[in-house]
Amino acid sequence: MAITYQEFMREPVDLQAMGIELGGEREPYFCTPRGAEIFGWAGVDGIHYCFVPGFGETVFAVNPMGADYVRPLAKNFEDFLRLLLACGDVAALDQAAGWSREEFDTFVAGIPLDEGREAAKTALEERFLLAPMEEPFVYLQGVQGSFDLSQIPFSEEMTEVQAPEWKAPEWRVPFGSSFWGGEGRRGQEVPIAREFVWEGQRWLIPALYLCGKGIVMDFCIPVERERVREFYDKWSPLEERGEEPDRATLRQIEEENPLAFCFAPKLVVNGREMPFRSGCAVCWTPAFPQGRASELEAQWVAEHYGLTAAYAWSIHRFSFPWATKRRPVLKSLLLHLEQEPVERISGRFRAAAGEAVKLRHPFSGAEHLLTVLDYRAEEISLPERDFEFPCWCNVLCYMLEPALPQGHFRLQDCVQNDQPVPKMTEGSAAAIGIIGGADGPTAIFVAAEAEEIPALTAYSALHFEPVAPEKVEWQAVFLEKTKEDIVVELTEEVAGAMEKGESQ
Repeated sequence: MAITYQEFMREPVDLQAMGIELGGEREPYFCTPRGAEIFGWAGVDGIHYCFVPGFGETVFAVNPMGADYVRPLAKNFEDFLRLLLACGDVAALDQAAGWSREEFDTFVAGIPLDEGREAAKTALEERFLLAPMEEPFVYLQGVQGSFDLSQIPFSEEMTEVQAPEWKAPEWRVPFGSSFWGGEGRRGQEVPIAREFVWEGQRWLIPALYLCGKGIVMDFCIPVERERVREFYDKWSPLEERGEEPDRATLRQIEEENPLAFCFAPKLVVNGREMPFRSGCAVCWTPAFPQGRASELEAQWVAEHYGLTAAYAWSIHRFSFPWATKRRPVLKSLLLHLEQEPVERISGRFRAAAGEAVKLRHPFSGAEHLLTVLDYRAEEISLPERDFEFPCWCNVLCYMLEPALPQGHFRLQDCVQNDQPVPKMTEGSAAAIGIIGGADGPTAIFVAAEAEEIPALTAYSALHFEPVAPEKVEWQAVFLEKTKEDIVVELTEEVAGAMEKGESQ
């Protein structure tokens, strides 16, 4: 006889290492079936697991960010536990419906058997004499393929919540639009499906759009899921603990993010250059980590272009205005891609006047000597405004040997500026901002007065109270391009796609 949930709860096993937090008094979501008995939560995106009245011991997963909202996972609770034993994490069960067998097996193989999962697995096997499900993917296909979701008893509010914003809107790409929408006439979609490799990384241009004001082009970059999983596993504990990372940690996170691609595209149409005017990006990270959902817009893009869930995707959109007053006839189209300089930190240090600090160039490996020539605390005078403004900083004058070209090196404080505080007085608020914060020229501007205080050296963050120079921690930032520029010929693909579209 199958083990029921009630029997399991008499001597429960902690399943948190497998992605499920048991129990907990939490309110149901709009898409939770009416009368459902919720027994566990994934801890992200509102995903929860339940039994539904009229369906016995069938275990359902409810995902407020999913396309179907509700899916059956197992015919009974014992089978659900056996699926966990076979896969190691409930995320595999949640995402299996959108995968092929190969994708499912690859995902499961990448789930580490850490100490927590090992303990849960041993307890399930020994305490309840359970064995792993032999063919979990086949089992899930059988359960979900034969199930009629129309029979799920949803609440009356469900119809109202399922408004158009939860469904992919009509696909339209006007000039200057983002993935979140845009005004103007839709562009003519030209599907070119152009793939190329740039410094070992595969790129895809699924389509471009011809508009009255210019060209819109989408770039889709696949990234191995394991790289993204490792990145999230390393840095997500900061978010879970509610910690606010300092400036140096934020910089390190940016450096290591496998979905971050900084590049500057430029089109050349009929021999005339068309730099981009605007750009935006989203990421589609299907199936991980532990069910983390992507933005809906990213899912819509992935669906429109048929991107495979075997990868995570970094998706970019750029708009290029015509170089002529009127839309030209396309005779030739070249794409130029240039990488924006990559920033890498090499060393965090505290220093005093006269000291020398050795720094190793993170790109070339060369050793540089930074000598502190002068170092002092300084108070900056600002005119009276409706804001209390931090005015204390530390000025560090230094020499770097061997020297680097301008724009290839800078120093910056590891912490951020204190934020201006409005005074409790009548009158309009002034617009005060800080621009820079690293090597000169750094400037502080006050709106309307336009007073500029230039700095030829490195300035620390601004604070309301003076900070002793020896307590300021600096970080050295080196900037280099790690990729050669590339030119991609698109003339034939565009001509072929347009000719095909006209013939249809």
